[in-house]
Amino acid sequence: MKKKSLIVEIREAIAKITLNEPENLNILNDSLKSQLLDVLPELDANNNIRVLILTGAGKVFCAGGDIRAFKKRYDDCIARGEATPYYSNTLGAAILDLSKPIIAAINGAAIGGGFSLALACDIRIASDNAFFNAGFVRVGLTPELGSSFMLPRLVGLGRACELVMTARDIRAHEAEKIGLVNKVVGDHELDVAASDMAKLIAAHSPIAVKMAKKALRHSLESTLQQSLDYETHLMTYCFSTRDHYEAVTSFLDKRKPEFKGV
Repeated sequence: MKKKSLIVEIREAIAKITLNEPENLNILNDSLKSQLLDVLPELDANNNIRVLILTGAGKVFCAGGDIRAFKKRYDDCIARGEATPYYSNTLGAAILDLSKPIIAAINGAAIGGGFSLALACDIRIASDNAFFNAGFVRVGLTPELGSSFMLPRLVGLGRACELVMTARDIRAHEAEKIGLVNKVVGDHELDVAASDMAKLIAAHSPIAVKMAKKALRHSLESTLQQSLDYETHLMTYCFSTRDHYEAVTSFLDKRKPEFKGV
C-alpha cells in the first residue's frame, strides 16, 4: 500500500517502510512525521508482521529537519511576540516504543533528524555510500528522537561528544568501526542484506523476539539486579507460551517450527 510520502510493502511477515520524498532529500517535514506516526502503530499491531525495515528512496536516507520550517517557526513567534512552541519528540518515542524489531537500511546520507531516526532503530545496515552527520549544532539545535540517549550507549560518551559537537561527517566504514552501524554492504546489496537480516529474525518465535527486545531495551536503564528480575518475569512468561513448546518440540522432532505468536 502507498501512503502519500511513505511507501509500505509487506512481504513474508516483513514490512518495508520507504521515505518517499527523494526530491526533498526525505526531510522530516510535518507531513512525513505525521504519516510515520500513523503507520508505525498500525504495523506494530498487525499480527502478520514480525519485522520492520526503514529506508529512504533515492540517494539519501534522510537529510533531517525542514530548515525552511525552522525559520518560519521562529519568524512567526517573533511576529506574534510569543515564546517558541514546545518541541514534540513523539516520533522518537513512537520508534523506540515499537514492540517489533526495526532495521534501518541506510541507503545514503543520514543527517540531523535522519541520524537520530537511524539510531532509534534496533539494527542498522548501511550502504558503503552512506554517511552520517549529527548536524544539530550546525543549525543551533540539540540531539532529538532519543539520540542523546542512544548515541553514547552505542559509541561511548567521549565519541558521542565528538560526533555531536563537531558535526563532522562519518563515512559508512568508520561508522561500522565505532559501532554506530552493525554492517556495511555494497550499495546494490543493501536491500538484500536488510531483507536477509529481517528473514533471520522473522523465522523465530515472534513472542520470544519481542520479549528479547524488551529485555535488551530495559537493560539500558537498569541495574544488574533489575535486569535479572526483569529477565525472570519474561522467561516465566515465555515458558508458558505455545511458541516455546513448538520450538522445543520441533527441535526434538528435527523439523522446522511453525510459530503462531501465542
